[in-house]
Amino acid sequence: MRILIIDDDKDILRSLKRSLAPGGYQCFTFHEPEPAIESYRKERYDAVLTDFKMPSMSGIEVLKALKRIDEDAKVIIMTGYGDEATALEAMNLGAYGFYLKPLNIADLIAKLNRLEIESRIEKLKSEEYDLLKKEFKELKIAYEALKKITFCF
Repeated sequence: MRILIIDDDKDILRSLKRSLAPGGYQCFTFHEPEPAIESYRKERYDAVLTDFKMPSMSGIEVLKALKRIDEDAKVIIMTGYGDEATALEAMNLGAYGFYLKPLNIADLIAKLNRLEIESRIEKLKSEEYDLLKKEFKELKIAYEALKKITFCF
């Protein structure tokens, strides 16, 4: 699972990367939001962890920018300054999660595991749908061919 992490605190970036790497997560860290957003535009990631309060952009602004690029972006906002209104706004804008710092890594990993499972299910559903479309098309062609056949007894 590829995770983009954005935080202006380099110690937090190192700590998150060190905590998540043993779980097989590939972590890509940025201490400024703008290059991280550009990276997302080019590469796509399975999840984004972003700080809420940064000098150049807020986590809400990052969320909005990523949703403009990919409406299915899975963005988790982390903050040391959280309040209920901010969390509610983030969730209403499509955040996948909202966590207060210091993070409970076990909770975060559980959330990422849940996201990974949901993504696999969606992929399987999409593959099944594509297969059904293909089979329906083949059946339709066979049906049309059968309609043209005249039976002589």
